[in-house]
Amino acid sequence: MILEILQIILGLLFVIFLPGYILSLLIFREMSIVERLCISCGLSIFIVVLLSFLLTLIGNLAQIPAIGPIGVWLSLFLTCSILGITHILNGRNRVGQ
Repeated sequence: MILEILQIILGLLFVIFLPGYILSLLIFREMSIVERLCISCGLSIFIVVLLSFLLTLIGNLAQIPAIGPIGVWLSLFLTCSILGITHILNGRNRVGQ
């Protein structure tokens, strides 16, 4: 029961908030936290829809079922990781200038 609730909360956070928040850190330098939270939800939904479209396209071209729980979570994890690493490297470059 508690594990299922925790999975739902973390899943919603990972799908609806995290990708857009990391992307908003990259795109918009100075922004209030309320603006960043609102924009991050919209950007996250956009990223998830785009990833779903790309997974469907890849699955149709390669004749494999790319859309499934593992494919979606792996693509979201890789997207968040790439955006996060880019943000960290971008911050280091900005400090050094």
